[in-house]
Amino acid sequence: PFQDKYDAAKKVYDVDQDAYVKSGQMEAWKRDPEKPKKPVSAFLHFLGGYRTKNASLKVTEASKLAAAVWKDMSAEQKQPYEKQYKDEKNKYDEAMKLYKASGKEEAWKAKTGKTSPKTGKTTVGKKKTTAK
Repeated sequence: PFQDKYDAAKKVYDVDQDAYVKSGQMEAWKRDPEKPKKPVSAFLHFLGGYRTKNASLKVTEASKLAAAVWKDMSAEQKQPYEKQYKDEKNKYDEAMKLYKASGKEEAWKAKTGKTSPKTGKTTVGKKKTTAK
């Protein structure tokens, strides 16, 4: 008796799911593969080196100890890590300018349905608010 209801619901679901996938909105959950990745912070550069030096420690222990060491470091000791971050950040900023100028960002947003083609404003993920 329940199989007929299931079959009917499954057909409706399959049609809706197929339309959803074809619309491109399913890809909105994924990251744009063309978009440049953000640079790793200065602390994470330090943490990577600290973990390789102390490979016998668990990841959580190494992170806690590295955080304590990082807090106690002077600005001169942190400087090489911060310089590396700033260099990567400059490269990232340039790559983002090129990415936005190429129109790839708008194309991705239009493909995934994140913008309205008429207004260009973001529509997905925003809640409507009412004034009281």
